[in-house]
Amino acid sequence: MLNSMNTWEDLARAKFELAIIPIGSMEQHGPHLPLATDFIIADTLAKKVGERLGAFVLPCLPFSCSQEHSDFPGTVWLSPATLTAVLTDIVLSLYEHNIRQIAIINQHGGNHIIKPVVLELNKKYPGLKLTVHKATPITPAVQKILSSRKSEEVHAGELETSLLEAIVPDLVRKNKAQNYVPDVPFDYLEFFRMQRLSPTGIWGNASLAARTKGEELWEVIVEEVSGMVEEAMSRLKSAE
Repeated sequence: MLNSMNTWEDLARAKFELAIIPIGSMEQHGPHLPLATDFIIADTLAKKVGERLGAFVLPCLPFSCSQEHSDFPGTVWLSPATLTAVLTDIVLSLYEHNIRQIAIINQHGGNHIIKPVVLELNKKYPGLKLTVHKATPITPAVQKILSSRKSEEVHAGELETSLLEAIVPDLVRKNKAQNYVPDVPFDYLEFFRMQRLSPTGIWGNASLAARTKGEELWEVIVEEVSGMVEEAMSRLKSAE
């Protein structure tokens, strides 16, 4: 794996095809998890996937479109237009250096703008193979580890809390982890801010989290996201 700690000569000599752009956020994650939760997960996952796939892993973007959490202190957000501009500039910087395979690993669910950006850039730039992948997909293998139902695991619940307990347990305030699932569909986050739906900022079952679950989840998620990236790049190549 290559990253920002390498020199330009290291990259010039290296034989790699894939670059990974992790995207996190700085937003509330309940009273028990740090503001940097999405950043920590995206950054850690990107490095693990990058090691497996021999990729050039960029530093994680610490801010993104977190407007739905903006009524909680500490949340910092970018507008969709700003995230579009930042992503476009990063991708084109890599493209100029003949890096054509670029995978975005996104940990924040509110970054809806990424999909149209990916589609537009792939259409506009010949040979570009740009993909986007959710950092914590609740696949059948992931669901098998969780006690919560998929519809309950939206924000700062069992999944994210378990992942952090496995890698940064000192940052998890277990005595404040609790369960809260609003009695409205997930789509309400499209037009309500989180505090109107959950006073604590939790949408899930944080009390069910465990370090052992987190360790299992990391193994499964690294394997599955790595496979998703490989399959997507393979399909894009075959479509040329």
